[in-house]
Amino acid sequence: MSDLWLPMAVVVAAFALSYLFCVRPMRRGHCMTTRTQPAHEPGELDRAVSDARAELDQLRAGSGSNRQADAERAPQAGGELLADRSPARP
Repeated sequence: MSDLWLPMAVVVAAFALSYLFCVRPMRRGHCMTTRTQPAHEPGELDRAVSDARAELDQLRAGSGSNRQADAERAPQAGGELLADRSPARP
């Protein structure tokens, strides 16, 4: 029984500190995660998302023609790329 006093004290202290610094301010409306001012303008996020989607569509449209060109330029497996990395034998 005496071995359990320290772990129980740590658990009680953790609950007390969580209540004092997290739950109590949150109930009063002073939580650190709530902001008094918006982080950005109302339409800014929508504009950024639409710009990112447009860029993604452009990349997807342009990637089809580049795949064939990349495949032609890529060395074959086991070709000269692997031969260049082989150590020189005496």
